[in-house]
Amino acid sequence: MPPMLWPKTERAPLLTPPRRAGKETLAHPSKALRIFVSEIRDRPSPQLLDVGPVIGANIEFFARMGCKVFVRDLVAERIADIEKGKLSERLVPGTRWGGLPYPDEQFDGVLAWDLFDFFAREEVPSVIGEIFRVLKTDGLLLGLFCRERSEMPEPCQRYRIVDAGILEHEPIDRASGSKLLATRMRNREILDAFVPHRVLHFIMLANNMREIVVRK
Repeated sequence: MPPMLWPKTERAPLLTPPRRAGKETLAHPSKALRIFVSEIRDRPSPQLLDVGPVIGANIEFFARMGCKVFVRDLVAERIADIEKGKLSERLVPGTRWGGLPYPDEQFDGVLAWDLFDFFAREEVPSVIGEIFRVLKTDGLLLGLFCRERSEMPEPCQRYRIVDAGILEHEPIDRASGSKLLATRMRNREILDAFVPHRVLHFIMLANNMREIVVRK
């Protein structure tokens, strides 16, 4: 499936219209999102890559800031690979992943959401390396990690930007999401995986998820 692209539009207020949340939808304040937005909005003609599920409100949010947004749902691709029982044609060394079809240093920012949770622990540094390959120097990555300790399995999440500092999240379709199991990385493992890049923000939220912003 070719990556989808939304062009930038004229600037508009950052708030998106409210909507009624589903039963499993939760919201939390996100300093990581606020940091990411405050930097990206000041860049000339920024290009973003969103590697999560396609959320129209997120595309609109960044397009109104003047961003050109590319979307590629990597979790869905991994689920499809599992269902087909085959590996991707081009593999990132040390992983079972085909990588990103973009040139080096194309993007000002990458929204990784909880992507890293759904790779094996030993694969994560190589996946991070591939994502930082397509980031420009001084570009930013926003990511989230599941709870380090929990008795329950962690489903893949769908994230929706409510405003510049609030995220909603809800599990994706259980039948599909159950095909991937989250890797519960410890805080030190997460920080070590991003070396030599600069971690601007890393914190555990009230719901015990971790969020991070990293500069290339």
